[in-house]
Amino acid sequence: MASFSRFILLLLLICSLPAFPQISGVINTYAKVTVIDETCNSVSIAPVSGFSVGDKVLIIQMKGGEINESNTSSYGNLTGAGFGSAGNYEINEVAAINGAILYLKYELIRTYDPTNKVQIVNIPVYTDVSIDGVLTSAPWNGDTGGVLIFESTGDVTMNADIDVSGMGFRGGECSLNGGDCAYLQDGPYNSQTNAGRSGKKGEGVAEFSSGMETGRGKQLNGGGAGLDLNSGGAGGGNYGNGGNGGNTSSGCGNFASSNPGVGGLGFTTTIETQNKIFLGGGGGGGHQDNGLCNPGGNGGGIVIIKAVRIEGNGHSILANGNSVAENLPDHGDGNGGGGAGGAVLLDASVSSSFISTPPSIDVSGGRGGNTNNQNSPTRNFGPGGGGGGGVVWLKGSASPVLPITVAGGLPGNSRLCACSHGAVQGANGATLLNLVLPISNPEGDGVCYKTTPVHLLSYTAVRKGCCALLKWNTVSESKNRFFTIEKSEDGAHFSEIGRVPGTNSSIVSEYFYSDDLKGKEGKYYYKLSQTDENGTVNFLGIRTVAVALDGELKLVQSVYPNPFTRSVTIELNRYEKGILVSIVDMTGRVVLQNRADTKERGEVVLFQEHLPSGAYILIVRSNGIEEKILLIKE
Repeated sequence: MASFSRFILLLLLICSLPAFPQISGVINTYAKVTVIDETCNSVSIAPVSGFSVGDKVLIIQMKGGEINESNTSSYGNLTGAGFGSAGNYEINEVAAINGAILYLKYELIRTYDPTNKVQIVNIPVYTDVSIDGVLTSAPWNGDTGGVLIFESTGDVTMNADIDVSGMGFRGGECSLNGGDCAYLQDGPYNSQTNAGRSGKKGEGVAEFSSGMETGRGKQLNGGGAGLDLNSGGAGGGNYGNGGNGGNTSSGCGNFASSNPGVGGLGFTTTIETQNKIFLGGGGGGGHQDNGLCNPGGNGGGIVIIKAVRIEGNGHSILANGNSVAENLPDHGDGNGGGGAGGAVLLDASVSSSFISTPPSIDVSGGRGGNTNNQNSPTRNFGPGGGGGGGVVWLKGSASPVLPITVAGGLPGNSRLCACSHGAVQGANGATLLNLVLPISNPEGDGVCYKTTPVHLLSYTAVRKGCCALLKWNTVSESKNRFFTIEKSEDGAHFSEIGRVPGTNSSIVSEYFYSDDLKGKEGKYYYKLSQTDENGTVNFLGIRTVAVALDGELKLVQSVYPNPFTRSVTIELNRYEKGILVSIVDMTGRVVLQNRADTKERGEVVLFQEHLPSGAYILIVRSNGIEEKILLIKE
C-alpha cells in the first residue's frame, strides 16, 4: 500500500511539472564588440562571460550615421557616407572561444564598424516555450542592451506580455535653470555652451560630437532640445518622424515660434530597402528656468522572435516609446519630447488563421509632456513633441489579421490654451511584410579557430606590387610539422608552391609569412593546410589575390550572381578602406549608398533582397576611379 501511495505521489508530481520551459525577465546576454577580424569572422568582446560554444548569436550595429553638423535647419540630416553600416544585423553561431575572442561558425555577410557601437547578443533556443512573467531586455546603456531575441523550434505561449518599451535610445535631459528670452529669432541648432539656454538632444543613431549635445537640431533620429525660454523638446524618430516641440513662452512676445526642438528623422525607406533595424530615438529635453521640466522619453527597444507560432492569449508585444509626464503646477517650464517606438520582427505565424488568440503588437511613439501654467495663467509654455511610430515586420506576403498599433505619439498640451502651443504629433510607423532575417553565410569559410593541432587566428593574402604576400597567425600549435601552400588559377585545381616549417608545439602567438613571386597578371587562389607528426593534413583556408605585372588592375574584378535575388558580391582588385558603393535605378535615383572597408578580403556583399525587380547601375568609386556595371535584380 505504501509503495502504491508513493507511486501515486510521484505521478502527481510528474503531471504537475510544466510541459515546457517558462521564461520571464531578461533572458539574453550582451557584450560590446571591440574588434572584428573579418578574415576569420571572429569578434573580441567585453565582458567575456555568458557565451558558450554552440550559442546562436545576433551581431548588430547600433550607431554610425554621419550627419550634417552645421548651425542650420539641416543639422542632423544624413550626409557623406550616410548610415554606413549602422542598423546592420545578422544571426551567426559561436564555433570556438579563446579568451575574449569568439570565433563565429559562418562567414559574416554584412559589414560592421566596432567604433560605432556593435554588440553581440546570445539567442536562447527552446522547443516549445511559455512566457509566464513579463519578458523584456536589458535597457540600452550606450554600449549594449535594448534587444530581446529568442528562438523556438515549436510554439511560443504568452501568459504574460513581452515589453521592451523605453529600452531604446535615451531621452535628453532638461536644461539647467536659466534663461531670459535670449533667442528672439532662430536659436542655435548645433550647440549651446550655456547650459541654462538649452536642454539636451535625445540620443539617436548618430553619435554626439563633443560640444554639440545641446541645441534645437535633431540628432538624426534623436529629438532636438527646447531653447530659452521654455520651449519644448522634440519627439524621437524611428520609422516615423518625431514631432517638433512646443514654442517658447508666450511671454517672449511675437517670436514665440522660433525655437522649438526639431523632431527626429524617420527612416521610412531605409529600414525596408536595406533591411536595417534601429532603436527608437530619444525625445529631446525641454528648457526650464523653474526646475519643472521632465526629460525626454526613451525610445522603444527591439524584439526579434523566430518560432513556428506565437499564441497571444490576450497578451501584447510592446516596444513603445516612453511618454513624458506633465510638469508640476508652478510658474511653468518647457517639457520633454516623447520617445519613438521601437521595432518588432516576427519570423513566426501570428495570424488568427493559424492560432486561436494572436498577440496584439504596439510600437507607438510616446506622448510629449504637457505644460502646466497654473501659477502663470497668462502664459503658454512649450509642451513636448510626440515620438514617431516604430516598425512591425512580419514574415509572409499576406497581411495577418491581428491588432497592430504603429501610431505616432500625441503632442503635449499647454493648459492655458488647451492646445499644443506649436508642438506636433509624431508620424505613424508602419507594418512591413516579407521579413527575411539575415543569416550569416553557411557556405563561407567562417572559422579560423579549428579543432586541429593548429589554432589559426588569421590568414590573409594581399597584393604586394606584382606579387602576393601570404600571412597567417596561430594562437597555438601541437605536434605541427609544417604548413603547405598551394596555388590555383581557377579555384579548383591546386599545385604546391611551398612549405613553411611549423613550431611543433607552442602556446604563444606565432606569425608566418610567404611570398609568391611567380605568375602572370590575373587572379590567384592560395590554399593553406597543415600537416601534423602523424602525416594528417588539415585544411585551413583559401584566400584570393589579384596581381598585375604592369600598371594597375581594374577596380572591380567580378560581380556575382548577376542577375541576383537576395545578395550580390562585388570582388575587388583593391584592398583598401573607403570604397564607395552605390546602386542607382534607371531614373538616376540612388537607392543604396554605402562606404565599404574591404580590408584584406577584397569583397563587398550587398544584402538587397527587398529591392524591387529590375535593372540598376552599380557604381563603385575609390581614389578617383569610378566603374559602372549593369545589375539585374530578379
